[in-house]
Amino acid sequence: MGIERGFLEECESKTHLASYQKYKRAGCRYIKSVQWSITNACNLRCRHCFVNASDVRQEELSLQDCLRIIDQLESANVAAVSLTGGEPLIREDFWDIVDALLEKRITVTDLFTNSLLVDECFLDECSKRHLSWVFCISFDGVGCHDWLRGMDGVESRAVDAIKRIKSAGFRVAISSALHRDNLASLCPTYELLKELGVDAWKMSPVMHTGRWVEEADKRIIGVTSLYDLFLDVIGWYRHDSMPMALSLGGFFTCLRGRSEWSSPYHRNAGTERSLNLPVCGACRTHIYLASNGRVLPCIPTAGTCLEEDAPNIMDVPLTEILGSSKFFELIDTRLGASFEQNQICADCEFRLECGPCRASALHETGHFYGPDKSACVYWNGGYPEKIKRVFETSQHSGRRPASADTSRLSISMNLAR
Repeated sequence: MGIERGFLEECESKTHLASYQKYKRAGCRYIKSVQWSITNACNLRCRHCFVNASDVRQEELSLQDCLRIIDQLESANVAAVSLTGGEPLIREDFWDIVDALLEKRITVTDLFTNSLLVDECFLDECSKRHLSWVFCISFDGVGCHDWLRGMDGVESRAVDAIKRIKSAGFRVAISSALHRDNLASLCPTYELLKELGVDAWKMSPVMHTGRWVEEADKRIIGVTSLYDLFLDVIGWYRHDSMPMALSLGGFFTCLRGRSEWSSPYHRNAGTERSLNLPVCGACRTHIYLASNGRVLPCIPTAGTCLEEDAPNIMDVPLTEILGSSKFFELIDTRLGASFEQNQICADCEFRLECGPCRASALHETGHFYGPDKSACVYWNGGYPEKIKRVFETSQHSGRRPASADTSRLSISMNLAR
């Protein structure tokens, strides 16, 4: 198959492997990919920014420092990188960083951007390099995007950029940050994204970190109310034959056109073997690198107590950080060991099935191994069965579920319960 599709070729008997094709021992535990903030500067003023980005390049590393980091990624056998910020396209040396990654044969899988700087010229540069990365674009709802992003007119510009990117043949994944005031836009936003032909849509409630701390109390969403709305979205989605990949926080995920769904909260098999699995499967294989060089489990842990003691890649080699270090001990902790520090989860009947979000637990309890309230509602509220019922009944319905008339999307509902 590989030969037929052109990505493998049959070698002559005396042909030798190129140096980059040979196995290389890194001397540290394997991490598949790194999400890298190459700047904390941004051309927007988002009200919910994790990293409190601004137009001031605080603690931004130089190009030479970035090249040193890329050398370390190669030494640690990191296979892939996704680039984020701030707004990564603000860096004048953006293409120098990308080219250095490509030269080391490190795949750039995703580009997180607000899309304002993605013009025809930028897309031409992507094509010249034969890049196939996914454009991960923030879009926070029809009629709601400008407010959250702190600038007028960016909603229409984002829509234009999505059309431009799709016309150029690239994939687009949309990320929506949910809060009290944009829930009523879910239905029209779904219709717009379906019309634009986006490849994936991910939505999650805003975490109480970074700038959002100032807004959180006024715009809180009750978990039960949010999950009931998610059931509506799943109904529309299933009725329309899954037109895109869909991710609803830790609640639900499904690939385009697939008949199977899953939930990150339902991560473990429910047997005693689960006790020996990493407490967070995501950060065990994917880590976050901040713009100042600090290494964290994931971007939502930026600005928390973990950042204060996080190792810095400019001071400690990545191979050492991923070896015998406190950081690696943190992300490699097993579920059974975490229960020793969390009696609530240890006593829960769902403890061997549940896969709580460590970042959510950290924000809610101040403890990386603490309980995740959203996961608790998922299990104790019987949502696995509710999702299954909606997913099955919406498939056979001759018309879109009645909930699509936005009857539950009234702002007057009890969002704070």
